Amino acid sequence: MMDDKIQEPGEQEAEPQLKEEAKPRVLICDDSRIVRASIMKHIKNAFDIREAGDGEAGWSALNEDDSIQVLISDLSMPKLDGFGLLARLRSAESPRLREMPVIIISGEEEGTARERAAAAGATDFITKGIGAVELHSRLEALVKLNRANRQLEKSRDAIAQTATTDPLTGLGTPHFLLLRGAQIFSHARRQVNNIAVVRVMLDGQENAAKRFGKQVGDQLIVFFGKLLSSRMRKEDCIARMSDNESALICPSTALSNANLFANRLKEAVAAAKVNFRDEIIAFTASIGVANTDQDTAQSIEDLFALAETRMRTASSRGGNAMISSEESQALKPPPQPSIDEALTLLAAGDAERLMPHLPAVLLRMLPLLKFLNENLGLKLPVDALEQAAKPKP
Repeated sequence: MMDDKIQEPGEQEAEPQLKEEAKPRVLICDDSRIVRASIMKHIKNAFDIREAGDGEAGWSALNEDDSIQVLISDLSMPKLDGFGLLARLRSAESPRLREMPVIIISGEEEGTARERAAAAGATDFITKGIGAVELHSRLEALVKLNRANRQLEKSRDAIAQTATTDPLTGLGTPHFLLLRGAQIFSHARRQVNNIAVVRVMLDGQENAAKRFGKQVGDQLIVFFGKLLSSRMRKEDCIARMSDNESALICPSTALSNANLFANRLKEAVAAAKVNFRDEIIAFTASIGVANTDQDTAQSIEDLFALAETRMRTASSRGGNAMISSEESQALKPPPQPSIDEALTLLAAGDAERLMPHLPAVLLRMLPLLKFLNENLGLKLPVDALEQAAKPKP
């Protein structure tokens, strides 16, 4: 914590003004109101300012307000200190947060703390005796840095939208797979051939990345991509869809062959072992299969969506599982009987088969029961029947 005021500017230190019409937004994160007020006094005419009294409040502000361009933070704060805030920023998934310029408020005597903050990713430091002109100069430089980083990220995003090769794995991109898949789907329709789409999620990759670091997480993704590529045929195509997910399109593939291929992939992933610092990292795969053999699909996107849904269902079951078109059909509940079918079941003495569908049958009968109530003067408990017909959560 630092309660000393920032040095008052001398007459020669006239407060500079940025030429931008819209003021850049700066977040000041410090538990000392005096420090926050002192900094604000010297920069309020050139910068739009937001305040936070501790690291947790600062982290929330940074996540919810994407207009913040520079963070000024103390190191000693309650709830979450400056080191913890830096760690969260530099490991954030969002490039905006990960590359956020951070100025640390530090006393000259805090050499060890400054070294530690610099190692954690601090961009710059200000001390108790800094002048207003120097503070403005540093903030302007970091605002320009932030804008350059954001523009670079926009350029990266634009390139990624049309790129065909994933830079990390060398596999295709979602854009590539969509283009190639549309061609394969169109050709298959003309030739009356089947297509299989296999979606694969590497279970536990995200946990491994958190435990061992992003570099190890990326190495697992690369290893995983090579493993999948080594199992596919020449006519198949593969792409990395997200950090730990891939997709394959297998033309001229019947459902039985697609299921066999998917199960072999699952077994190959489970059998693979990665050694890191004398520790074996084992992982599994959740796989979803869609195939024009049994699935109704009007486009390759329809097959992608079906396969992805089944992959996520397999993951929700704990991973190391494969769900195909056949199993997905089997998971669907049996059709609800009509009133005539219900009466037939009762007449045949098969009430047991009717029991699971009683609320649905009652729901279908309600309009008739209400009509009979109104026109025959009956006193049926319609409200109670409506409650009984409602599906139970």
